[in-house]
Amino acid sequence: MEISVAFIDPDAHDYVISARDITEQRRLEALREEVLSLASHDLRSPLTVVRGYLDILDTPIPDTQRQKAVGGARRATERLESLLNDLLYATRADRVLAPQVLRPVDLSALAHSVAASLQIGALQTIKVSAAEPMVVLGDSDRLEQAITNLVGNAIKHGPAEGVISVGVASVDGHARVTVSDEGPGIPEEQRESLFDRGVRGSSDAPGSGLGLYIVRVVAEAHNGQAFVEPDDGGTRFVIDLPLIAENEGPS
Repeated sequence: MEISVAFIDPDAHDYVISARDITEQRRLEALREEVLSLASHDLRSPLTVVRGYLDILDTPIPDTQRQKAVGGARRATERLESLLNDLLYATRADRVLAPQVLRPVDLSALAHSVAASLQIGALQTIKVSAAEPMVVLGDSDRLEQAITNLVGNAIKHGPAEGVISVGVASVDGHARVTVSDEGPGIPEEQRESLFDRGVRGSSDAPGSGLGLYIVRVVAEAHNGQAFVEPDDGGTRFVIDLPLIAENEGPS
């Protein structure tokens, strides 16, 4: 509680005492501080890379090396943009990630769109297997962010030249989005904490530890859930959301 006293006459004989509950304000301040602490190191890394490539470009070098430097700087700026987006979303998670407008959203179409967008810069092959249509009630922007984070996580942790499998199917009246990679897998004792803020699947992997946290917040805001389960030779991440009535059917 924050208590303040305001005098309303020059002689200080009359005054007003007010009390205000600042619990939510303090919680948001603590969240911002935590996220800034998590992201600060990761934000510096791509900036260092960009600075290094700019130094290279400032010297006389062959065109082939120049093109490589430009490409490296571009990838670093894309990584920086991704980190900044994660920072924004996580800092304002309760407000930004809550559905703004609820409309029918076809998760199958959304999965195909995300895969096509991320395939351009991925070394792995992204394959989509999706029943048509698979409609939930939600905010398409938020749901796209969640699926993008899962596929991006698989790209980051899966082996180069591997396969990332994205599936959308009906399971017990729910739409289930799965993203599987061919990485080393995640120990059972770490699975429950993967969706917590600041947790990374590998200490060697780049990232702020916010991507999966955002996935969980989005799923729960849509009355669903996000979880991870073992897969043969890799990891399978799942988003489970209620189907709207007209799209319910047998599993």
